[in-house]
Amino acid sequence: MKLSSLLSLATKVAAVTISVSKDGGKDASPLQYGLMFEDINFSGDGGIYAELIRNRAFQGDEFTPSTLDPWSAFGPADISLSNLTTPLSPALPTSVAVKGRFGEEIGVSNPGYWGIDVLPQTYKGSFWVLGDYRGDFKAALRSASSGEILTSVNIPSHSNTRAWTKHEFVLNSDITAGYKTNFTLTFEAKSSPQVLNFNLISLFPPTYNNRENGLRRDLMQSLKDLNPSFMRIPGGNNLQGKVPGSRWKWNETIGDLIDRPGRTGAWRYYNTDGLGLIEYMLWCQDLEVEPVLILWAGLYLDGTVIPEDGLDFYIQDALHEIEFLTGDASTEYGAKRAALGYETPFEINFVGVVFLDVVEVDYSDEPQNPDGAVRNFTLFDDQDEGNKVLVGEYGVARNNGNEVLWKDHRKRPWWIASVAEAVFYLGVERNPDKVFGCAFAPLLQNIESYQWNPNLITFNANTSATVKSTSFHVMELLSNNRFTTLLPVENSEEYDPGFWVAGLNDDINTYVWKGAVYNTTMEQEFDINFPGLQQPAVAELTVLTAPDAFSENKQDRTGSRLFFLSGLWPF
Repeated sequence: MKLSSLLSLATKVAAVTISVSKDGGKDASPLQYGLMFEDINFSGDGGIYAELIRNRAFQGDEFTPSTLDPWSAFGPADISLSNLTTPLSPALPTSVAVKGRFGEEIGVSNPGYWGIDVLPQTYKGSFWVLGDYRGDFKAALRSASSGEILTSVNIPSHSNTRAWTKHEFVLNSDITAGYKTNFTLTFEAKSSPQVLNFNLISLFPPTYNNRENGLRRDLMQSLKDLNPSFMRIPGGNNLQGKVPGSRWKWNETIGDLIDRPGRTGAWRYYNTDGLGLIEYMLWCQDLEVEPVLILWAGLYLDGTVIPEDGLDFYIQDALHEIEFLTGDASTEYGAKRAALGYETPFEINFVGVVFLDVVEVDYSDEPQNPDGAVRNFTLFDDQDEGNKVLVGEYGVARNNGNEVLWKDHRKRPWWIASVAEAVFYLGVERNPDKVFGCAFAPLLQNIESYQWNPNLITFNANTSATVKSTSFHVMELLSNNRFTTLLPVENSEEYDPGFWVAGLNDDINTYVWKGAVYNTTMEQEFDINFPGLQQPAVAELTVLTAPDAFSENKQDRTGSRLFFLSGLWPF
């Protein structure tokens, strides 16, 4: 079988003859390709966590403990932050006080996470109120430019001055009106002055698998398309925390939303922790992937280290977290999980410890640039088989020849970098006895506010404008064409510019060859021979290519996407 380059930058160079042997193979890793997630780039709040209201509980950031931003008054209302003697909960002590005069329609307005997409669908919302009011509240989605009501619903009040009351509602939309939209919650004042306090104002679109407090459908489907086998959660730097006391605490991310205080994340914005430990487990279940649970290791990003004689509390906390997830209802922490409605324990087979700054290894510029990633094709060839490695974060960030500086990072993945990543992935695939999986990071980026680039998937509030990068499509192709057995190969030429692996997928009785051609303008021909094929044999060839080395997929001002070419040929 002869074929031209897969993943090529596609003059010819010498043809490569590849003979695949059916003897002496190795079991391929079933966890070859996976995901790494932490809340960076508004990828959790404002991203895959489907909550549409930004700052729903009037929380702050690293400089301000609470804030009204981005809320504004609707109508002639006066609004202010309030810390009442009767808060909604100890976790959410700050509410917004809305004050107005008799007969006026007053309330609050929220622009969401830089917009709220209005589609023909049903939105579910809720809010908490303290104060005596007899009448209807109105929840609405309105055009940000004209104020026109796009959809609304009246909610009868049952609020009082004695205790906070929860009000739930449904917004039905039958139109597509774009994402430049505000959410408003209003009421008609019945006295002068009329003052009501509101907190935890929430709105969700339909979620993936229709889960309560769930995840955004389009982003989840994109992740599903990658065919991942594991997900590393919940970080990363965001797990570590910037300063003492700011680490991710699992037991503050479970239970009712009114009991989750949230925290200022390591990436400078507030994490509601609505996307908490249980939600991570359900996320893994929905994607049918193995959770790789990462534990805090006693180090903050500012360099503060917990001394050895002070670690016992944190060790016990980690054990409690594991028992909470995996213990049955007869255990102390398993019973706490069961009380939340999850009687069946979750399965955790992989646990890691995040300690990003403790090991110093000189990899110079690798794998920050494409050439470095390609050199890492052989990185694991001579590694001891005693301890398998998880490549938990990987991705090419800058052009060849640039320094290791943030200013040199590319804004989004580009073709030569994605091909270089493919070469690295192939190097991982041919060492399944040493590496059990790898993941690109960061995974998601809200283009309206981000802290790192490049990223695998970019998005904003416009759900029709999600962009899958060139690196996404490379991983998608490799991950969806797996083999169960890695087979030895004999080559007529050395690797470079062509790189490859071959194997057998026993599940469908099919040979699989994967290759990449890096940084050449010449066509690379491969002559591949598989053992024992019954004639006539049929092969399918899938090729990813791009117009040039710096091609990239991106979102333009109208939300359209630019894709590189792909194709499928039987022969």
